[in-house]
Amino acid sequence: MPNPTMHATIHLVIENQPAENKPPAARAARVRLMNEGLDRHEAMHAVGSVLSTWLFAVMKNNRPFDNAAYCHDLDELSVESWHNSAQAGDQ
Repeated sequence: MPNPTMHATIHLVIENQPAENKPPAARAARVRLMNEGLDRHEAMHAVGSVLSTWLFAVMKNNRPFDNAAYCHDLDELSVESWHNSAQAGDQ
């Protein structure tokens, strides 16, 4: 398992974003993914994968978080892209 503290932190953020509707794209992505067949937990992991990719880029490149680009990536997220990225990570 990855770092359990980071895992829990991502879960916390991904739980709060839809609850606060900030950004609205987080709630929309979770609902869309669940409508496409993911259970709630797996949808949260899919959304969390997008957030963690952005957080990694922020830390690695010492740049500000780009909320508009994050929302764009959430809008593009689908069950198929989530499964493809998960499979690519297993290789």
